[in-house]
Amino acid sequence: MPDVEGENQTTITEFILLGFGDLHELKIPVFMVFLAIYIVTLTGNILIIVTVSYKPQPAQTPAYDRYLAICKPLHYASTMSFQLCFQLAVGSWVIGFLSLVVTMPMVSRLPFCASKEIDHFFCDLTPIIKLSCGDTYMVRIPAFIIASLVSFLPFLLTLLSYYKIISTILKIPSTSGKQKAFSTCSSHLIVVSVFYGTLMVVYVAPIANQWPNLNKTFSVLYTVVTPLINPIVYSLRNTEVKETLRKLFSKNPC
Repeated sequence: MPDVEGENQTTITEFILLGFGDLHELKIPVFMVFLAIYIVTLTGNILIIVTVSYKPQPAQTPAYDRYLAICKPLHYASTMSFQLCFQLAVGSWVIGFLSLVVTMPMVSRLPFCASKEIDHFFCDLTPIIKLSCGDTYMVRIPAFIIASLVSFLPFLLTLLSYYKIISTILKIPSTSGKQKAFSTCSSHLIVVSVFYGTLMVVYVAPIANQWPNLNKTFSVLYTVVTPLINPIVYSLRNTEVKETLRKLFSKNPC
């Protein structure tokens, strides 16, 4: 990327991630904590894959989709087919890919001047734009619009689905049934709120951009903490999943 700064023009071909630069004395403990979180996250997702591969039937039960299971239970088996699950997954990947395809070419054409140090622990869009010495208006506006659409719309859709779920739960005559359903849905809603809340603060609201440490803290929540909690909250707490894992490990103790 060309650097246009008077006569002493240089070409910046790489950036340096500062990470948590103010924690030099704790870099080894911080590394060990993040490594442990990564291993636990990876293990949790592997256990889910192994469980579904060992016994595909749980994937066709309401362990896995609360909205249809609670609001339209009679339509669950016919609606949540493998084809629909595959389409939902591919749709999420395509939307995430397209959001980068729009912004990355514009960022790559920005001029970068003196500093090549990114005050973050990964190559995020906002810190990179801050390093540019050119006019970033035409990059920031599309980035803001895309971030708003990618974060607000799914969050509103999720809140709407949980509103319908809670409305249906309130009609359950059994008190124990209500408590169990509320316990499950509340934990899901907390995880969703943490993920989308921090995501919107970082990419949509300007407050986090003024304090890099606050930006990094929120980024840790949605890139590290949420992926750690997701397998536990959404799948590994499920009774059928735990029973399948118990049978699997009892047959294969090694």
